[in-house]
Amino acid sequence: MKKNPYLCTAFEETILYKATARAAVPEMGTTSVEQDCRCATFTATPAEGYRFKQWSNGSKMNPLTIDLTESIELVAEFEDEVTGLQEIFAESNAAKIMVDGVLYIRHNDGIYNLQGVRVE
Repeated sequence: MKKNPYLCTAFEETILYKATARAAVPEMGTTSVEQDCRCATFTATPAEGYRFKQWSNGSKMNPLTIDLTESIELVAEFEDEVTGLQEIFAESNAAKIMVDGVLYIRHNDGIYNLQGVRVE
């Protein structure tokens, strides 16, 4: 017998609160929600070329599990994987390099990952 997600058999409680999720820009990723009587787990899955940024409630956790005290809809925000690197690419002394299948940026005397963090 398939478990009814809106009915908890331990106490015969009916779910009073509904949890839903959606992507702010559907082309950038998808969302899903697993819900039981008292909590919901929200998951955001970015499309290729994007990464998860945050939920509309400000949380950067993914997946995110919350206790339900009311019905809730969360919106997943995604961003380009290369956000914040436009200035590095604009420099004439910047170069893209590939190491073991991972893209890095060589700029001046340093090597940076795609998040702009110096790795060497």
